[in-house]
Amino acid sequence: MVLSRYRWLPDIRISDSGDALHYARLGPDGWQRTTSTGLGATTPFSTVALLIPNARCSFRRREFPVDMVAAADLDEAIALDIAQWNSFDSKVSCLSFFERVGESWQVAVWLWPQDEELLLLGKLPDGLRCTHIMPEMAWFASRVQGDHPQLLVHAAGADDSVDSTYALVSSSGVPLAVSQVQSESEGVRFWRALGSQTEAVERALLCNEDNSDEQPATWLPDGLESKSEDWRSVRYGLLARARLKGVKDWSDPLSWKKQLLALLFLLVIWMAADALVLVERMDRVNQQLNSVEQGAHEVLDYREQVMKNQRYLQHYTDLKSLQYQHEWLLAGLSTQIPQDIWLNVMQSGDGWVDIRGQGKDVIRLVVLLEKIKGVKQALLLNDIRPDARSGLESFQLRLVLGQ
Repeated sequence: MVLSRYRWLPDIRISDSGDALHYARLGPDGWQRTTSTGLGATTPFSTVALLIPNARCSFRRREFPVDMVAAADLDEAIALDIAQWNSFDSKVSCLSFFERVGESWQVAVWLWPQDEELLLLGKLPDGLRCTHIMPEMAWFASRVQGDHPQLLVHAAGADDSVDSTYALVSSSGVPLAVSQVQSESEGVRFWRALGSQTEAVERALLCNEDNSDEQPATWLPDGLESKSEDWRSVRYGLLARARLKGVKDWSDPLSWKKQLLALLFLLVIWMAADALVLVERMDRVNQQLNSVEQGAHEVLDYREQVMKNQRYLQHYTDLKSLQYQHEWLLAGLSTQIPQDIWLNVMQSGDGWVDIRGQGKDVIRLVVLLEKIKGVKQALLLNDIRPDARSGLESFQLRLVLGQ
């Protein structure tokens, strides 16, 4: 497996032209065409992608509301939906890919006959096992990078102007439309049928991944920048959906379940042995601590007595301070509060005193009480509104104490 920039990308690609299978291997310089005998040795970590021709696949784009279908139930919802539009007479294989866009699931679904798949698998060389099976256009769509919808064009070669495949891929990597185009007029109809979806498309990507500068001789919409993308990058999500179940793939830890369980069992044994050694050492430490503890009881008793005396002293100091605080505060209140304002309730806390009362023009109390020495700030805790019957204003003030 070639790592670094090509992580998660299969290192062998197999496609079908109808007459024969074509092989390509991923190297440091990209994809290189080869033959079945030129593939070289494969390892348990080798990943092989078999591409189903676009012409043999049926594609549909579906949407499911997020509030009606949960992510865990999407596969079941897709299977029920396929039963309504599947046009194949025989059993089919399926590849689906979904991503959430807004309040709906955008789903791309490909179907192809299982007979076609088995026929291609039967043509593979002995000992070569596939890890991924997917349509050709899904292979390219899985590796589109960008922030805008893009048009993918896949043609057989530079001299082939017919039997091309067009696909509109959203910015999130979900194919929105896939179509076989055999003439320029069909290409125009496909493009026009997309309607307003084409407004955000900025370029057409030519699906040519064999390190060739040849441009497919196919129709492209006017005004779109055409470009051959570096197809060695990958969106892992769609590629992971195409991975076959039961085939060991180094990128899927669950396929190595038995090996992982064996390693986990050895790890448990190793940890248990370490735990036994640790328990034995802890017993020795506890014995030493017990011997030290017996001689330290008297010291601890003296320490507890000293701490108790300190708490008594601190409590006495706090009481004296609180008593003094209330004395000077009451003295200040008696001199600063006007005669037409009187207090009903006084409550103190750590660093504050709340007073409540009634009077006239009580807003002036804020300034008067802040003049008391030791009052850092006076805060009104309620809205001042005169009583309709008595004309008096009720108030609640908090005095923040400080230097």
